[in-house]
Amino acid sequence: MSRRERKAMIRRNHPGLSLSHQCGLLSISRSSFYYAPRHGSNGGERPENLALMRRIDELFMKHPFYGSRQMVRQLWRDGFRVGRHRVRRLMRFMAWRPFTKPREPAIPIPRIGSCSVGGSERPSGQTQRVRIERRSSVRPAAARKTPAWAGCVPHSCD
Repeated sequence: MSRRERKAMIRRNHPGLSLSHQCGLLSISRSSFYYAPRHGSNGGERPENLALMRRIDELFMKHPFYGSRQMVRQLWRDGFRVGRHRVRRLMRFMAWRPFTKPREPAIPIPRIGSCSVGGSERPSGQTQRVRIERRSSVRPAAARKTPAWAGCVPHSCD
């Protein structure tokens, strides 16, 4: 017997059997008895959301760099009174991601505490000189985050 047939056998106002007992006898969970699927290709969205999604789609074709904040401002200008989180949810639902300029790669800055092949020497061949101005600027060697493996030795203050 299919689940649909078993579900049709359940009577809500049965005088002797409660609803949960009937579901148990027919091996149907109560949540699946109450479940009503959303039908349609729109994912169950309301008509006003569908109109809003249509407008977001049009705007996104004109301005593919608009994020949710700029999209909300434009929608307010067009007469749609919506919030940013709703627009953000709908943009995610439609899988729209704004196109942004690629960021410039960060300029690599040489790390002062990095280990070179020679052990405790810096790449320039000089040792690190640190001016101690307060107590918290001096840490014991165990507290430093320099790995002790691979021949790395923490720089000392000369």
